[in-house]
Amino acid sequence: GACTCLASYARDGGALAPGAQLRLGETYCDLTIQDGDVVAIEDMAASPYAAHPCHEGVGLAAYIGVPIEVNGALFGTLSFSSPAPLGRAFTEGDRQFMRLAARWAGGLVERDLRARHLAESERRLRALSDAAFEAIAFTRDGHIIDCNEQMAWLFGFATADELVGRPALEFCAPEHAPKVRQMMAENRPEPY
Repeated sequence: GACTCLASYARDGGALAPGAQLRLGETYCDLTIQDGDVVAIEDMAASPYAAHPCHEGVGLAAYIGVPIEVNGALFGTLSFSSPAPLGRAFTEGDRQFMRLAARWAGGLVERDLRARHLAESERRLRALSDAAFEAIAFTRDGHIIDCNEQMAWLFGFATADELVGRPALEFCAPEHAPKVRQMMAENRPEPY
């Protein structure tokens, strides 16, 4: 399979470009994915992986990597590598740091995915609201926080923005005010 580099940094400027496509089997990340935990190799030439394509082709001599999970599924890996052997053994602290960094990176990706999902949901809700023939308003603490253009038109306003911040009860028939007050006080999400 293939893998895509999302971000990379190299002190000498030789970093992979974001979006670079690599053959997974030619990367040390393949070892990390197969292992399912931290893979730490101080000196690739002295390891069982000396013949690995990444060592032979790219010449990376030291590597530490860990899988990243997003929403409980494998997303990718986080890794550090060097063209020179490390010169010391990786410690349990190094391994714990990598696990922590992977959880943090996975959390950032999850947060980004939630934000994108929320933005898409808001876009769809806005499109639906704007396509409706009925007046639609959203309230918080008894005041309009958003509404569609049909509501503005129905009450003689030029734009929906003019209604934002106004008390919702201004736009309610007096005989419906008790029901509207109750629904807003109970923060009920269904239409009323």
